[in-house]
Amino acid sequence: MGNIENSRGIKVLGLIGISLLKGFEMIIDYNLNQIHFHKIGKKEMNNYQHNMLRNTNEFITIPFDLYENRIVIEGAIANKKVRLLLDSGSESAIISSKLPDKILDKITIVGRTQVSGIGSKGIDVLRGNLKSLQIGNHAIGEMPVLVANLEKSCLSGQFGICFDGVIGLDYLSVKRIAFNFINRKMYIWK
Repeated sequence: MGNIENSRGIKVLGLIGISLLKGFEMIIDYNLNQIHFHKIGKKEMNNYQHNMLRNTNEFITIPFDLYENRIVIEGAIANKKVRLLLDSGSESAIISSKLPDKILDKITIVGRTQVSGIGSKGIDVLRGNLKSLQIGNHAIGEMPVLVANLEKSCLSGQFGICFDGVIGLDYLSVKRIAFNFINRKMYIWK
């Protein structure tokens, strides 16, 4: 974590992994700077609902999958399905440079930049603005993205899946966002 602290100039107090959250519902309230955790017991699995989730008009619901402890959602760009990895530590949204031209044409390239991951050397990538990301019935307006080769980010486990992009949580919500790891649903407040 020293790498993160040094590069960003912030003190990291710890990380919470997905494996810890698998039996929980978690609500992140950005406005109040709060995180709510609820361990869902066996008796609650079918009927538990936090008070913040009672008014279904306030949020949209998006199903997600877990692959090797990573949250993966389905989205669409230019009416084409894309598989997106949610990464709370990602400072930038990333779109795969290997996607079809119909999708890449929705990105206006504005320049180049150099990025580095934890413990890796810097690489040059394209920087641009994506115009048409759809997640569930939630349309994200123009958002800054990096265009990079994501082939090395494929999971090698039993699923052997690759991602079409990486999205940080900050792009999905500025109010509240919630995850129920029992029913594998994500909630984004409007």
